[in-house]
Amino acid sequence: MNEFFHTIKTGFKFLRAKINGSRIPLQMHIRVIDRCNLHCKYCFGDYPIRNLPPPSTDQLFAVLDGLGRLGTKRVTLTGGEPLLRDDIHQIVLRARSNRIEVSLTSNGALIDRHPGLIKDLDQLTISMDGSRETHDAFRGEGSWDKAVHAIEVGRKTGTPVQLLCTATRLTEPGLPDIYALADKYDCAVTFDLLAPLYQTDGTSEIRPEAADDKLIRSILDSALSKPNPRMVFSSFVMRY
Repeated sequence: MNEFFHTIKTGFKFLRAKINGSRIPLQMHIRVIDRCNLHCKYCFGDYPIRNLPPPSTDQLFAVLDGLGRLGTKRVTLTGGEPLLRDDIHQIVLRARSNRIEVSLTSNGALIDRHPGLIKDLDQLTISMDGSRETHDAFRGEGSWDKAVHAIEVGRKTGTPVQLLCTATRLTEPGLPDIYALADKYDCAVTFDLLAPLYQTDGTSEIRPEAADDKLIRSILDSALSKPNPRMVFSSFVMRY
């Protein structure tokens, strides 16, 4: 019953925002840390150079409390690698105390550091780059096995798991491996693109690992040709 009234209350917030012409952040991505335990070859994260201190626990709590008051329905916790934070479970619980659904994006290598965390997530997203060979070539030897272990941990706790595949020139041959994992563990699949390399003078260049338009189209066509593509977005969006 409390959940019913909360839904009605949230609906009135959105209606009031619509009438007033204001905006409510329905879904948010929060980078909770600017460090990572891996050094993926295509990653744009110059974490060692920036060496930025992460937001404090209290700062993140204040953000989540504010989002809760506004009516935000979902947050995705990212990094860097969010599982590097010792307080990541507290952050998840604080979001849930504000009736906010929580998704967490991870490379999976540190999943066993937080044994009670996964059951409190609404979704666990694990980065997978294709086949074992491709994944380990980009992320380091043994990273594939650790990612698969994280998927297994998520599914054993009953938490929905999504596979996030970054499209590169090595992705297409490994698509069968991605879909085999998705079928085995009943996971959704989504794809991400590499951002260009931005220079200090304002120019940019395409990363050498990046998939070109033709390859991206081929990847998506392959996904759409499956009877159950398990894609996060609709086939209409993918074709677009």
